[in-house]
Amino acid sequence: MRPFYRLVHFTFGLLCKLLFRAEAVTPENLPITGGLLVCSNHASNLDPPLIAVQVPRELHFMAKAELFSNPLFGRIIRALNAHPVKRDGVDRKTLREYLDVLKGGGALIIFPEGTRTTDGNLQTSKTGAAMIAAQAGVPVMPIYVDGSFEAMPRGKSWPRRTKVRVYYGKPFDTAEILAAGDRKDRYERLAAEIMRRIAELRDDAIARRSAV
Repeated sequence: MRPFYRLVHFTFGLLCKLLFRAEAVTPENLPITGGLLVCSNHASNLDPPLIAVQVPRELHFMAKAELFSNPLFGRIIRALNAHPVKRDGVDRKTLREYLDVLKGGGALIIFPEGTRTTDGNLQTSKTGAAMIAAQAGVPVMPIYVDGSFEAMPRGKSWPRRTKVRVYYGKPFDTAEILAAGDRKDRYERLAAEIMRRIAELRDDAIARRSAV
């Protein structure tokens, strides 16, 4: 890790432990090197740091384009591997930026649902994550963040202390899913498979909470 990223990684890691008793479940599933598309449910603005601070490699993530309007703050979050995304979708320049990260051996966090849930439940996946995975030719890793909705749901600007666990699933190759059918059909199948695997991790989280 670069020094500034390492400093923020360490500091936010401590905060997540103190505020949320953050726990990583099978973080060793995340490869230390190589291009990887990390696909997670999206329940809170806390999700990107909660995912990133518990693994020993730099991750890249998407951030609202508006956050880059302040030059100083924009430089800071870019130094932390943030990449702008517009509300109306990914343009060619932004897509190229994401693909460069993945083809260059980086790991990019993306939220297939496209926006944060309003009720804590999983939503239907859009095809954007599938398209990026297909064009980059990298494995996909499902992740489920359990508890971030309770910690800071949509519409709240300040978190509350609660238990959060991040479930790191096993990366899977997309070649077989993308082998047949037209482009739209391939993307839709892959999008559905990504959400199916995230849902499996959610079920594991529910079972774990029930067993406590």
